[in-house]
Amino acid sequence: MCTVLLADDNVRDLEALKLVLEHAGHRVMTADNGCGALLAVQRERPDIVITDWNMPCMDGVELCYQMKRQPALASIPVMMVSAASPPGIGAAPWIAFYRKPVSMRCLLERVGELAPRSRRTGDPSMIDR
Repeated sequence: MCTVLLADDNVRDLEALKLVLEHAGHRVMTADNGCGALLAVQRERPDIVITDWNMPCMDGVELCYQMKRQPALASIPVMMVSAASPPGIGAAPWIAFYRKPVSMRCLLERVGELAPRSRRTGDPSMIDR
């Protein structure tokens, strides 16, 4: 399986996603805000990042932009989850956007689709946008 970083300031959402992903065999790291998530990504280089949009310190959108600015992190696929509608920005720096409450089945399917690609090639052009 793969290593997934979850970033969310809502402890219940974070724990629910963590349990589902671990039950599916994934290694899960967590952060409760965007700053902590960026530090974790820089240290550990997870296969996938799943982040909430609205978080303290740094929101999920800024986390995506910060990752894209760093060549070593730019190819890590990011999935955004939020109770809000997708932010109205140009080219989204994430691969998928899910509204909360997110379907765990859909989330696991998408993680399964992305993980092998990120491990096999590290090439962002291989990832659906």
